Amino acid sequence: MADEAPLQINPARERAVKRSLVRNAVLWGPVFLATVCALVYFTYDRITGPEHGGTWFLTGVLTFFSIVFLVPALGAVRDLRRGPTEVSGTVARKWTKRDSFVIKSWYIRVGRNIYRGDQETLGDIIAGDVVTLRLYRHSGVVLAIRRETPPEPVEPEEQDGPPPQPEEPIQPRSRAVRPEF
Repeated sequence: MADEAPLQINPARERAVKRSLVRNAVLWGPVFLATVCALVYFTYDRITGPEHGGTWFLTGVLTFFSIVFLVPALGAVRDLRRGPTEVSGTVARKWTKRDSFVIKSWYIRVGRNIYRGDQETLGDIIAGDVVTLRLYRHSGVVLAIRRETPPEPVEPEEQDGPPPQPEEPIQPRSRAVRPEF
């Protein structure tokens, strides 16, 4: 059913993706830590401080930004520690989007997850293909992809005679029927 040949990974692409993960960890990790420190300080100040301490609105905003900065930092660190993994599945959807109005990224959805790649990697894949992906799972970046041969569909057996009819005819549902009392 599947080709047993290993996925061909472009070494330049792998180095570029790994540099991107290191850059995300180095950039967003300290920003996340600074935001959490500010959140702890202003929450403590608001709870124990004098009447003119910090506001609850500020702690809410700092909580929101802490979560926003945690996601890329944690994903990059987890991917750097674990390395790339392989995932198999059927491509449910494929689309492109311009990130920052400049760089065109290619996206596919396999199962419930969305993965990102470039045109060289995902350019010839279409929705409905059965694929094996080599990727960084937490960042969703595809390193390599291989199209698999889908299993043969099982055709239903043909029945002799006409199909069975329902016991009572189907009523059109165009208008509501008023019950009679």
